[in-house]
Amino acid sequence: MAIMQGVVNAPSSISAPDSTNPLVLQGKAGEILAAELHGKWYTASYRNRVFNASTVAAGTTIPISSTTAPTFTLYNPLGSGVNVELISTDVGLTNATSVVSPIALALTSGLVVAPTSVTAITPWSGNLGGSGVAQAKVYSAATLAAASTTFLNLFSISATSGAFPNFHYDFDGKIIVAPGSLVYLVGTAAQTSGTLNSFSWAEWPL
Repeated sequence: MAIMQGVVNAPSSISAPDSTNPLVLQGKAGEILAAELHGKWYTASYRNRVFNASTVAAGTTIPISSTTAPTFTLYNPLGSGVNVELISTDVGLTNATSVVSPIALALTSGLVVAPTSVTAITPWSGNLGGSGVAQAKVYSAATLAAASTTFLNLFSISATSGAFPNFHYDFDGKIIVAPGSLVYLVGTAAQTSGTLNSFSWAEWPL
């Protein structure tokens, strides 16, 4: 029979070194504490597993779903050695003229040839000042051999002027971008306004 031992104490004021085996922290009633001392992605960020990327402040234009020239693409190269777990995406309007349309995520998988004519965006680690280097690539421009499949509605633009809010979508582990796959933002109609877009993701060994 497994036995778990703990200790009634205040939360530690220091970080436990790797490979140590500290006792489980317990409360005054002997209960095992399951309180979140950090945010959901703290440990992954601390371990240089979380990355973020955004378009420049002027933004870019979200294209129609039939495009082969996406404007904000997250690509997990074949041979990267990691699965890309999508955390969230954010979209913010940079001017007041938009086109009524759902905004969705498009997917291409099984890519052997990488996108061409790319304009790269440099991802930054969630551990600011850390040593993490993303395996995934992010592009503000790219060319694909064929249009992707639109598979997940994120939100909808319901007015053409002055009513476009900033949008945030939490994937919460629902989408994994495997090696040789990419995702990007599209609409059922091409947008005329610029949007500042961002992706956050975590990278995990296969």
